[in-house]
Amino acid sequence: MGYDSAPYLEPILSPMPPKAQALPEAAFFKAEIVCYKKRNEEKITILGNEAFLSDSITNENLSIQEVELTPGLNISQYLEKVEKLKNEILDGNVYEINLTCCFSGKTKISHPEIWYLHLKEKYPTPMSMLLKFKHLWMIGNSPERFLQKTASTLISQPIKGTIARGKTKEQDQQQIESLKHSEKNQAENVMIVDLVRNDLNRCCIPGSVRVPELFGIHSFSKVHHMISTICGELEFPEDIWKPLRDTFPPGSMTGAPKIMAMELITREEPVARGWYAGATGYFTTECDFDFAVVIRSFIYDSQKELLTYNSGGAITWDSDPKEEYEEMLVKASAVLEGLTSKTP
Repeated sequence: MGYDSAPYLEPILSPMPPKAQALPEAAFFKAEIVCYKKRNEEKITILGNEAFLSDSITNENLSIQEVELTPGLNISQYLEKVEKLKNEILDGNVYEINLTCCFSGKTKISHPEIWYLHLKEKYPTPMSMLLKFKHLWMIGNSPERFLQKTASTLISQPIKGTIARGKTKEQDQQQIESLKHSEKNQAENVMIVDLVRNDLNRCCIPGSVRVPELFGIHSFSKVHHMISTICGELEFPEDIWKPLRDTFPPGSMTGAPKIMAMELITREEPVARGWYAGATGYFTTECDFDFAVVIRSFIYDSQKELLTYNSGGAITWDSDPKEEYEEMLVKASAVLEGLTSKTP
């Protein structure tokens, strides 16, 4: 089929599923408080209201009510949808598609900002995020960079391929080798690399897009990921919006081709993703930016005391439905374990 992978704003044919939370489609603002921690440093730097992390906040007054997150898809529904999407691949409509599941539950979290710091300390990732927008909190531990601009250089680092860490050093190395040589994960990864290359070619100097890292294995506290790096030189570096328009949404969270994959996602996922699978980041005064893919993240509405969390994975023709379901749970485990701890 002649679908282009560029994310043009074409109408979605399927009716939009309901939202799990009343989130705005986009939010841009100048932050009142900025907290950051430099690599290999223990100190957290706070710009703005230094009382944001009060010394009076201790483990004794941190709490989270017991929460049971209910999946929007049970296992039989998830497996059935994987089979339906594999048929779409067989028919040639898509090559790869990302299927996700929304978990939700009622709870009350005191001091979400401290829970974020606890999550970051226990399960460190390079693109973790804490965002407060009115009564909505985004608390996440994303390992995936969507798009970074530094001067005229663009970098994207999609993830495709995940496996749990081993319990011993020997088992861990076996898991690394298994992921490294997995034909299924390599196939998923290279399809997304091609998609990102195509997206970057829309805003970069012809011939400048390259792949300095293909099928790289990166280790985190709970999982190993297969990550590739694609970069290019912007044709018009003064236009900061064009590269975002040309590449959004992150291809690793849609599939290929993008537009048809988004149409099928809209049809098959019973709950709209909201901020999940989008991007969050910042712009600098030098007109650079750095955006992460919103994964391994939960959204908390402090007014409704509602928590939502999404997890999923890429579906290809070689996908085993039960393995896809298990991989989704592996990805979710680190964040959910950190959330359900009684105190940091």
